[in-house]
Amino acid sequence: MFLCLFNCLFFADGSNMQQGTIGKRKASVSLTDYLQQLQWLHTFNFELFFQKLIYRKEAVHKADLPPQDMEKMKALLSQENAIEFMSSEESEGEGIETGPAQRHIKPLRWERSKLRNLKAVLDATYQAQMNRRQKRTAAKVVRLVGQNLSNRPIPKKCPSWAGREPES
Repeated sequence: MFLCLFNCLFFADGSNMQQGTIGKRKASVSLTDYLQQLQWLHTFNFELFFQKLIYRKEAVHKADLPPQDMEKMKALLSQENAIEFMSSEESEGEGIETGPAQRHIKPLRWERSKLRNLKAVLDATYQAQMNRRQKRTAAKVVRLVGQNLSNRPIPKKCPSWAGREPES
């Protein structure tokens, strides 16, 4: 297992690895093996998921949330499987004829509205504190919430307020 904090991977054996050094050192648990265990390797954008996780961890301290909700989100984002709570995004290519790049967000089938709303508050908090350059870069990507739901299973140790088993 691994956990990402500020562009650094921390492995279960206590070792760590700076981003970009994955090919230089053998980890105790290979990233590919871990992602295959999650069964969503084909839609997984490693960098994008970890960027979301990092900015949400930063935003939880700055967001205007009730203390109870803040503690819930801190606990959720501190779990070793916190990345499994991030929504999937499928990218389309960027081109002259297509305009800005589009990312289709696949809502999580098992996600409760409480978690969805708290993530929206964290995202808005992050966007409000972005500098001009970050806002300009973010404007180059159009995010569309898709109708197709993600097929990912509910994460292990998912709190009842955050998710529920989907109905078949």
